[in-house]
Amino acid sequence: MPLSVLRECLACVVMVVSVSEPALAWLGIPEFLEFGDCANVTLKTDFDPVKYAGLWFDIESVPNEYQHTKQCIIQYYTWTGTHMDVATRGLSEKGKKVQQGAVMHKEIEATDNPDPAYMTVVASGVPEAPYQIVATDYRSYSCVYSCIEYFGFRAEFSWVFGRTPTLPPTTIAICHHALTTMGVDPEKMNTILQGEECPYSQKLETMLAESEQYLLEILGPYVPTTTTLPPVMASQDVEGGVQQLASHRKDDGAKSPNSSNSRHSSSVSFLLATFLLTIRPLYG
Repeated sequence: MPLSVLRECLACVVMVVSVSEPALAWLGIPEFLEFGDCANVTLKTDFDPVKYAGLWFDIESVPNEYQHTKQCIIQYYTWTGTHMDVATRGLSEKGKKVQQGAVMHKEIEATDNPDPAYMTVVASGVPEAPYQIVATDYRSYSCVYSCIEYFGFRAEFSWVFGRTPTLPPTTIAICHHALTTMGVDPEKMNTILQGEECPYSQKLETMLAESEQYLLEILGPYVPTTTTLPPVMASQDVEGGVQQLASHRKDDGAKSPNSSNSRHSSSVSFLLATFLLTIRPLYG
């Protein structure tokens, strides 16, 4: 959806605020538009795009009629050193296979010292949109917020991503709590269909093994903090003013993104190529 069209829709809303919801739908105004300003969210501290790269599954998200992928959504992020390349695969609402690509770069217009956890998504056919990482442990979950405001209205979205097709409720609760604390309603998000009904199911074990190999190289081996607590309840971490339950994998011994750059580059390229070869036939 071009940005000019989105602005026109917002302008239309201003003129028809007293019109019923069915009338708004008849006028073609997207359902995700609502009154209010975007939330002033707290971003992930010391965000590292190298650790963030790799395979992610959409777990929950706010419905967006302009997003073509609706089910079985998987994304592979590749950090090039200057921006993030994103390869997205999934199914449409009717079960049709969909492939999309995008680029995410650091937001540089608003500040002289851009925060790497604030990126802008550039993709064909849709307006540029912010991609703000609110919280992530890199190994299991990520909480993302995006919002565009105009004329007193906003188009607000949020996501929960996982390194696996499903996440325990206690892990999803980390994102819900973080968003709620920042004034964002997590109840707007719907659960994304993942698992056995998806094209990747037969090769899921291979995909997860390749993902784990990448994370092992970038983050180092993980060591459970305890053997007596449930996996995602292993420890607590207070970050950005939001108390979060940490993942069952401890992020100790993480490698610096500046160390062994050539080796990392070769490994990342190899793993990306391997991953794409794995999923391309599934969504071809």
